[in-house]
Amino acid sequence: MTMMRWNPWSVRAPFGRSLDRYFNDTPSYAWWRNSGNLRIDVEDKPDHYNLTASLPGFEADDVDISITGRTVTVSAESKKETENSEDSYVLRERYSGSLIRRLILPGAVDAANGTSEFKNGVLTISLPKASSSETHKVAIGAGE
Repeated sequence: MTMMRWNPWSVRAPFGRSLDRYFNDTPSYAWWRNSGNLRIDVEDKPDHYNLTASLPGFEADDVDISITGRTVTVSAESKKETENSEDSYVLRERYSGSLIRRLILPGAVDAANGTSEFKNGVLTISLPKASSSETHKVAIGAGE
């Protein structure tokens, strides 16, 4: 008689595969894979950071960029088109809603001198690095 090791998670594997297949293959759940995915490339140059994001289908007025310290927040909102009762869609997969992405840059930036450009659905942000060569000393109190 051959001994076989029992894996308690093996009974759940078919259920997980079925669930993945349901969400990945069902057209009405196409948003599940793509919702909220705002992918950003960050390039570290010697004197600045370049951030590039693809936002197809968005207009420049739909995009908002805010910078707090080293944190950059890019958000975009797409308005849903009004539906007409005469429309005869068989399938609707185009995304409408909001996307947001926050990321922390490796170094301090000079947000006041940053620039951005939105062309053909591609957002490009250039943020100059702040001079961090200053050293700040903090006095230690004697304690009472």
